[in-house]
Formats: sequence, C-alpha cells, structure tokens
Amino acid sequence: MMIRILVWWFLWGIALHAAAQTLVVAGCESESQVKTAEQLIEKTREKDWQRSKWIQQCYQAGFEVVGDTNVAYLIPAYYTPRFADRVAIPIVDFLLKQPATACRLQDLAPELQQALLSATQRPQFALFAAQEPSVESLHTKLLNGEILISVLDLWWFKTTDENGEEIAILAESKRLLPNQTALFSLFAPPRPSGQSVAPKASSHERGSQKRWSFIFSHPLPAHQQMEHIKAYIEWLSALQRQMHTAIPQASAQLWKMLYADKVQPQVGSSYSFGELQSLLGEDARLMLPSDLMS
Repeated sequence: MMIRILVWWFLWGIALHAAAQTLVVAGCESESQVKTAEQLIEKTREKDWQRSKWIQQCYQAGFEVVGDTNVAYLIPAYYTPRFADRVAIPIVDFLLKQPATACRLQDLAPELQQALLSATQRPQFALFAAQEPSVESLHTKLLNGEILISVLDLWWFKTTDENGEEIAILAESKRLLPNQTALFSLFAPPRPSGQSVAPKASSHERGSQKRWSFIFSHPLPAHQQMEHIKAYIEWLSALQRQMHTAIPQASAQLWKMLYADKVQPQVGSSYSFGELQSLLGEDARLMLPSDLMS
C-alpha cells in the first residue's frame, strides 16, 4: 500500500510539472529558423531553465518572445518594433565610423552579428536583396567574408514634373555610399580550390512565395494548434501596428545621424526639385524611382 501511494504522488508530481511547463509556439520563415527554434525549445526542458535568461537568448537568436507564463510565442525579431533601435540604428552608427562605410560580418559586435544573420533568414531577402540562391548560401558567404555589409538609405518625397503632375523622387545620403578604394582591403582572401562551395537553395526557398512553419514544444490536437496559430497571427498583427509608431521614431533618429544640420521634411508634403536640393544640399543625391531600378 505504501508503495502505491508513493508511486501515485510521484506521478502526480510529474503531471503538475508538465502542466506548469510553458508551451512554446515558434513561427519560422526558413529552415535555419526552424533549427534555431528547435534549439531554443530544447533549452526550456533543462532543469535549470530560467525564463528571463531564455528570453534574452531568444532575442540574441533572432526571436522576440511574447505571450505569458503559460504560452510563449516566438516571433522573428525583425517584425517587432525593437528591431530598429537594437539592430538597424547601431549598425548604421557603426558603418558611419568605418573608412569604407562597409564592413565584414566579423567586424560587428557578436549580438549584432547574430541579429543580422537572423534578419537575413528571410528567403526573399536572400533572393532579391543579396541576389543569393538561398539563405544558407548568403550566410556561408557572410561568415566567410565574401559578402560585405553596407546600408542604403532612401527617403521618399513627392514633387511635380514640368506638366504639373505629382511624381515621386528619392534621396540617398552620400555619407553611406561605400568608399570604393577602401573596400578592397575588406574582402577575404580567395578560397583555395577544392574547398566546399556555398550550399544550394532548398526547394521551398527557391520560390518567392512567403511560407511559414509553426513549431510546438508539446504535442497538441489539430484544433488547438490552429487556435495557437490564430493567436500567433494576432500577436504579429499587433506588433506590426506598433511598427507604424516605431518607424517614424527610428526615421527621425537616422535623419539626425545622416543630416545633422538639416531640417527633416514633413512626411506627405510635396516639394519642388529645387526645394529639395536647397534643403539637402550636397549631403544627398536625388533621383527618380526609374534611376534606382536601373
């Protein structure tokens, strides 16, 4: 009888522990994010797991943690308002201090390296922004120093053409244009022949369609999975709405960094080409969208 009671209390303790374990739901856009999310979920099963430290680890790995003590949703950090302040602004600030206005991944602080790798996990970024066939290929070249990091700023204004029709005009800071002479000293030496090349794109990363995968730390029935996916999307939508407030604030901060003595034009206002030239002086280059595409 005593043995049965002990076993019953032991099983009850396991049930209580399992019930208290936080459910983790991670949304991923690439295979590399899936692997990272799986590693983060494994950490929650460790005996000495501490939620506060784990949240910091998640952000360093490229995820923002939202939810409560019962359910933690891992959302890619680049979809959250904090990304501009914690990643974009510091990278621009660092590049402005470099002779080439560019750098290798290894030149950045470790937390910025990880954040940048996380931000480039989107298949669309690899295909269109970096012109690489896959996220894995992009990451391999970044880690090998075969791709340098620079930033392009584009400020969108409205103006009128000679016919009085409203058109768009873009401005980019000359301060962020890479120094072509200094760039050559940053490139990594050529890789010896016979060494492995960057991996090819996986089948789902070759397309331009956005595809999400959802990972659950605990087995759940299909209907509960759908409920959490719905809640995840609601969190994502809320964070995106917050971005509408965060982006203008980050924009104002960037403007001060690039055009310290210039007054930032009002969003939505229309300016003549001459007014923009007078406002920005020699600090920016003005162009039409067609010039950018070419």
